[in-house]
Amino acid sequence: MNLHRNLLVACALLMSGSVSAHHGWGGYNVDFEMEATVTEVKFINPHDQIFVEDAEGNNWHFLLAPPYRNRQFGYDETAVAVGDTVSIVGQRARNRFEGKVHFIYNSEGENIYTYYYDSGTSSWDRNNNSSRR
Repeated sequence: MNLHRNLLVACALLMSGSVSAHHGWGGYNVDFEMEATVTEVKFINPHDQIFVEDAEGNNWHFLLAPPYRNRQFGYDETAVAVGDTVSIVGQRARNRFEGKVHFIYNSEGENIYTYYYDSGTSSWDRNNNSSRR
């Protein structure tokens, strides 16, 4: 009986560790818009990522949607490149240079990225209950 109980406790601890490892979006609660230069782009699981440098020389790390979803909605390796100037709209952490992206626009002002959920709803619409930018 003790062995069975210990095994259940061990499984519960392992499962809670993996569940709590997912970051969630709660820490990204400061709305922002910025113009920056792309320094790196990663097309990887669990989230695509973009790294940029702002006008003050700060290096930022931003999370995008998961790769499968981005590809489904047309965002891939051809959308943005290192050295591109982009405008980013999203939500950032209060005291870290990181956040979540709602939109990315190229230097001509064209939308090149929108964070979409599986339902096709954008993160902007979900957070702001308004029409897409």
